[in-house]
Amino acid sequence: MFDSLEDQIKNDDLREESAKQRWTRYAVIGAISVAAIGGLFFAVTFIK
Repeated sequence: MFDSLEDQIKNDDLREESAKQRWTRYAVIGAISVAAIGGLFFAVTFIK
């Protein structure tokens, strides 16, 4: 049920991601953040 710390470290090392995957994740997070902030800004200006 519970993995030892050594087993967890081995699993973490196996799940390393490439630079392309990392940058893709950053781009998606950035796009979602911009869309959320833009949506909030639009909503506030629309209410006024």
